[in-house]
Amino acid sequence: MNVLFDLNVLIDVACRWQRFPESLTLYRQIIASPTDHGALAACGYTTLYYIINQILSDARTRAVLAQCCAELTVIPFTAE
Repeated sequence: MNVLFDLNVLIDVACRWQRFPESLTLYRQIIASPTDHGALAACGYTTLYYIINQILSDARTRAVLAQCCAELTVIPFTAE
């Protein structure tokens, strides 16, 4: 199953996992599953960077986004 993560879930995973542990649990289950594949829409990448960078340091924000790109498929923004 392909799962397109909502930006709010990814923000919870990156910054508010103590307050919203169910988002972290969901994320980890999808990442660990051999049959499920998580995805992030490329058009949301900059929004995610902007919001997370308001909460975390720039270095931590970049590390979080690098991890997201390593674990999730980034769906390109195309005309199709």
